Amino acid sequence: MKIGYNYNNNLVIQEINSIPNFEFVEITPEIEIQIREMIKPILQNGLIIEGATEQEINIKNENNIIIEIKQKYEFHKSNGWEAYNEFRAKVVNDIYKGLITEMDAFYIEENLSPAFDQISATGDWKTARYKLMQVSPYPPFVQPYYDLAMQIINDYITNNYEN
Repeated sequence: MKIGYNYNNNLVIQEINSIPNFEFVEITPEIEIQIREMIKPILQNGLIIEGATEQEINIKNENNIIIEIKQKYEFHKSNGWEAYNEFRAKVVNDIYKGLITEMDAFYIEENLSPAFDQISATGDWKTARYKLMQVSPYPPFVQPYYDLAMQIINDYITNNYEN
């Protein structure tokens, strides 16, 4: 294998035949190892990253993953707040229509708030579903609201979570 070295910009080029301003030298396996240790190009997603150790790249990747997860939870939390407001508006509208009383609404909120508090405060939709499944039994007038809340949460998880 031949290597070219440009002294003007310290650029090493491998597998060359003829380039002006380069000195050609025969590279032994020992010299090749030394050159690779000096350069240490590392591939990440098909890109060469020079000047970084694998450990530094792994730490950066880990930090990027954490940032991405936090951003997803902020997204889920804002959607949780919106879902809570929609649900609350439906309950209030049902009071206006005479389908339930204000006391019924308080009871509905008390029973379903563990789930809606979870999605609106933290964006934890899967935890909200788990908490909602733990609350029972429901009086007959709560069941349709429970079913609606469970449908909203299940649909959101299906549409917005990878697993």
